[in-house]
Amino acid sequence: QLHKIDKHFPPEKLSKRIRKVVRKTMLKWPLSHDQLLEADWHKLRREMKWVLAVCPLLREKDQFSRPLHDILKHTSELIGEWHDHFDCLSWCRENIPYKLFDESAVSTWLEPLENAVSSRATHFEKAYGVLTEQLEFNEFLTGNS
Repeated sequence: QLHKIDKHFPPEKLSKRIRKVVRKTMLKWPLSHDQLLEADWHKLRREMKWVLAVCPLLREKDQFSRPLHDILKHTSELIGEWHDHFDCLSWCRENIPYKLFDESAVSTWLEPLENAVSSRATHFEKAYGVLTEQLEFNEFLTGNS
């Protein structure tokens, strides 16, 4: 959607256009815990990273406050940690020939990684809850900011 902007677009209109696209993206994000558990976390991570990447393109008065930006960044980092551990666990399950090992040895070996995935998911879920409860976050989604 941003690719349709011509090179003579004034900065204030460009900033408003970017905010509109950011809002449209964020409106798709899950707003309840149940929705979050059913969401595609990989897609959500990409969108969170994209929002953080385009924020510097906004005029200063159109940017998120520092506290909201920091919460969004922290939440994005937590979902990244979950994603990295999840991918590692998936890779291990797909590429290690478990048939060669005793089943109890495999579960003992994978248990710390499975626990790390679960722990990262819990940390992300809590941080995401804090993000979605922020007044500024909700005002931005409703267009009141």
